Amino acid sequence: MSSFKKVTGSVEKGYDLRVDPIGIIPQEHLGPVRMRHHMNEAIARSQLLQKSNEKLAQDPECVLEEMTRNRSVFTEKDVAFFLQKHVPSEEMAGLLEKTLAHHDVVPLYDKDSAQKTIYFTTKHVRAEEEKLLRFADTIANKSTFALPVNLAEKGMAGKTLSSEQKEAFDLCVSSEQNLCIIQGRAGVGKSYVLNAIRTAHEASCFRVLGLAPTHKVAMDLRQDGFAHAKTCHSFLFAYKNGREKLDSNTLVVVDEAGMLGTTLSVELFNVIKNSGAKLVLVGDDRQLSSVERGGTFKFLSERYGAAELRDVRRQSVDWQKAVSEALAEGKVKDAVYLLEENKAISWTPTAEESLTELLKDWSKDNLLKPHETRQIITQKNVDVDALNQGVRDILRSRGKLGDTEIVCTTQRGRVAFAEGDRIQFTKTDKAQGLMNASFGIIERIDLKTKRMTIRLDNKEIKVVSPDAYDGLRHGYASTVYKAQGSTLDHVYVLHSRVTNQSTNYVALTRQAKSLELYVSHDETPSEAALIHQMSRQDGNGTSLVFDTLNDIEKRQEETPFTTQLKHGAEALLTKIKDAFHRHEKFYQFEKPKNLAIEKAEVVAPDVQANQDPTLSSDGEKAQGLQGTQKQQVPQPVPSLKDIKSLSTVIDSKVVEEALKQNMTSFADDIFSSIGEPYNPASSSSQERRYGKNGHIAVNLKTGAWIDHKNSEMAGGPLHMLTKLKGLEFKEALEYGASWAGLS
Repeated sequence: MSSFKKVTGSVEKGYDLRVDPIGIIPQEHLGPVRMRHHMNEAIARSQLLQKSNEKLAQDPECVLEEMTRNRSVFTEKDVAFFLQKHVPSEEMAGLLEKTLAHHDVVPLYDKDSAQKTIYFTTKHVRAEEEKLLRFADTIANKSTFALPVNLAEKGMAGKTLSSEQKEAFDLCVSSEQNLCIIQGRAGVGKSYVLNAIRTAHEASCFRVLGLAPTHKVAMDLRQDGFAHAKTCHSFLFAYKNGREKLDSNTLVVVDEAGMLGTTLSVELFNVIKNSGAKLVLVGDDRQLSSVERGGTFKFLSERYGAAELRDVRRQSVDWQKAVSEALAEGKVKDAVYLLEENKAISWTPTAEESLTELLKDWSKDNLLKPHETRQIITQKNVDVDALNQGVRDILRSRGKLGDTEIVCTTQRGRVAFAEGDRIQFTKTDKAQGLMNASFGIIERIDLKTKRMTIRLDNKEIKVVSPDAYDGLRHGYASTVYKAQGSTLDHVYVLHSRVTNQSTNYVALTRQAKSLELYVSHDETPSEAALIHQMSRQDGNGTSLVFDTLNDIEKRQEETPFTTQLKHGAEALLTKIKDAFHRHEKFYQFEKPKNLAIEKAEVVAPDVQANQDPTLSSDGEKAQGLQGTQKQQVPQPVPSLKDIKSLSTVIDSKVVEEALKQNMTSFADDIFSSIGEPYNPASSSSQERRYGKNGHIAVNLKTGAWIDHKNSEMAGGPLHMLTKLKGLEFKEALEYGASWAGLS
């Protein structure tokens, strides 16, 4: 098939998302190689998470489910690329044909020309999106009234709205539309307008409910004055259980509506249409859409009309404001020229040198203006891990972090934290009042209880027990998705060749004062390549912008009485089904198992290992490239002296290598001891599988392993002992050395 030939040569176009392995055990270096040390374990984890079950990938239905998990439409090339990554080459062509010929696949046609396009969807996806559209039509067609002028004016009391802000305000307050949509570009003051709309409705005796796709956005709504604000999921579960009510005197405001998935939107719209509430959707179709399948916000905006906020207010520097406006309009070339003209792009030969250059600039800026906010933004979690550790090395060398560290279990493995560390929460724990995507600073660590006192950016104080919460992560760097909705003084963006328009639009519009983009020639050879990479569409649009063959045939049909009668009966049946819409599966979820969290440990940081990488000379960098590799692993012992003493007794790198040499026997021993036997049916010469369904995979060459039922259970040979056998790291070293017969 031609698609396979196209895919094979598409690396330079950014389609190849693979990361080459470097190693499981981190190794210490200076300069650019130092960044490799911080990336090793994260790269191995990233590789394992990308690996899919080959048996499932050979089932066309599973392929289609994967294709539409995060998008509504796909192309032949998308399927070919997926199969290339997960299926043996000799089986690709036949499986591609079977997948595209599957009875659930729906070819899509251009609405104007009726010509067949390169895009496909599935019957399930199309039906769900058409149902969403019917629900939205019902909401939009409901009659409503404009607020009385004297009450509407209360919303504007003390505020000065620009002409476009006033237009958005009037749409939601003074028109008779029951479904109002506001398209607000990045940094245009959406919150200011929403505050006025909320106040006017509250003055008119409306109950105003703020909803959001994430806890972070919901918290922002509460800070902006919404007394009732929660996530859409939280609201829907409360509504189903009788703890929430809506009526015609309720205004529902959904912020960041572009991030809503289609399934979530269907459930939310169903509740709103049945209650008669008024709905305001606020978002930006150019920013990141939902992680789940979505992309309908732009279509709804065009269908029902939207007030648009374009005047950027976040940036005060003229050229930065011009960059934001150019990206909002899709003028990527203009944005790149402005960045180059203002020396805001830092070019380096390699990706590792980009990381080092970024850390140098961060270090210098932090030294000169320590009290201003700054954030590093990147696309890949592997880079987040490396940059977070790099910043900690800088702060440690300057004495900005506490003398004692707590090493605790996180979703990214065992990680050390100290007083003064900037952190982020990566999961929600309502019992402790911790919300995903919140950032803050560790102000105090109680060495007896190991509890951390954290001051969040919104000034709230949280006390976290690391023995009961594994959602901590360093917060100096974050992914683009986590940064969406934030405003920082200084932003440092690490470019990736797998970028697209949406991710760049979000990343390059977060700053209020300064912006720097770091690009490497090995991933992006030229300015033209940078423009090409930044101009890519994310492919997350809706199938509703296309016709199906059934749509075309219906329009072309003659309409005798019998046909009209048939279509009328079909419409009536659909209306009845919509009235009785139930999606019980949406409300069913398996509560995550409370896996045993390895106890937090108090350690003394190895200050010598944490030298400021920004102080390294070229000679030091060369020495780091050629010199011996130093092991850096936090040890659960009370003093620096003891740490160094232990490292002379057991070399973890030697133990790890010895276990890798006997990986088959070692893995058999460990997994059989926990009741997960060897599964020969799903194993191969390079990968050994365990468990009844072969859900645990072990790479016999690298020693890397992962449990596909719980991706947090992954790592190298020694992690089998710490995560599966519950051993402390020192005990794992001793066990591994004994098993391998090392003295």
